[in-house]
Amino acid sequence: MRRARAWMVLIVVAMGATTACASGAVEPGIPADTSGPLTLPQAEQLIEEPLGALAESVSESTDEYASFSADIPAEVQEVNGNCLYVSTVYHSTQRVDSKGWGALADAVRPQMTAWEMDTSALDREERAIGAGLRGQNPHNQAELTVRAWNDHLDEELDGPTMGLEMTVQVPLMDSECS
Repeated sequence: MRRARAWMVLIVVAMGATTACASGAVEPGIPADTSGPLTLPQAEQLIEEPLGALAESVSESTDEYASFSADIPAEVQEVNGNCLYVSTVYHSTQRVDSKGWGALADAVRPQMTAWEMDTSALDREERAIGAGLRGQNPHNQAELTVRAWNDHLDEELDGPTMGLEMTVQVPLMDSECS
């Protein structure tokens, strides 16, 4: 009986530790399955706080590949007749190789899951050759993109990624662009 109870306690502790380590995500301020298009306040609640926390956690967990800082403030844009919320844009100027893309994919996965985004593209090898990391929420079409960003360099780069850009876009109600 004691042995069974000891095993049960050990299993519960192990499950709790696994869950605590695996989550690493900030729940959005509105349910991730909220149907779109969203209002501006909904988009801000869905994206900004979790994205800021994601930039910080990715920078900590993959510090040799990324050190994100907020670079461009969030804004509402009209793109090809569609009203979009474009989140704060985060940039990093560190070199990223194929191993780094794998580490980045692992680091963004928990937050993408909290946003109910499709994470299948994170496992594709082409992420390291320009496809970046992408995921989209099927309910409101919010899309996270982590892509190569070399705009900070003085000359064109043909080779390894020397920087990253991370942003989320989500369609807004047309009235938000009026």
